[in-house]
Amino acid sequence: MNTRIDMQVINGIRYRPEDAPRHAAPTPTPEAPATAPTPETPAAEPVAGVLTADEAAASTKSAKTTKKEG
Repeated sequence: MNTRIDMQVINGIRYRPEDAPRHAAPTPTPEAPATAPTPETPAAEPVAGVLTADEAAASTKSAKTTKKEG
């Protein structure tokens, strides 16, 4: 008369439901990956006095040509 008893596994140890320690959590479940919040892409607003790399290169080229001409 082999009756199958549902065993509860806690930290790798099998317990009958009535013998399981009450304070122990059932079999540890893998943590669900936290969904990363989608970052809001801020609108690129030009800042006064700040040049982009292309603007800086163009201004240095124009400065060099004006020095040679003058």
